[in-house]
Amino acid sequence: MAAGFSFQGTELLGIAAGESEHPEKTIPKAINSVFWRILLFYILTIFVIMRNSLKK
Repeated sequence: MAAGFSFQGTELLGIAAGESEHPEKTIPKAINSVFWRILLFYILTIFVIMRNSLKK
């Protein structure tokens, strides 16, 4: 339940595909941006937290 907010919005990709003029170009771009956002916000944040906890 606590992590449920993290995945809200990714399902809107399908809705955006129906509303875009060129979904064959915009959908891959959107999927790639979601991948990089997850990498940035989750993986790198975990790395920073682990690095800071090792300093103590």
